[in-house]
Amino acid sequence: MRLGVPRRQAIRHAKSRKSYWNMAETIASGVGFTNAVLAEQGLLSLKHLWNELAPLRRTA
Repeated sequence: MRLGVPRRQAIRHAKSRKSYWNMAETIASGVGFTNAVLAEQGLLSLKHLWNELAPLRRTA
């Protein structure tokens, strides 16, 4: 809830018996784990890395 997830969604998320892979697509995960939050945690964006490295893949 500290990440901005509504209380009701947080409770539903915590009580779910689904696997972590299925829970990754829930509203609570989308609201709480934004790209900005993940960047603050030190995680790299694969999309950002791809955009930086894609021009280097040109063939001669």
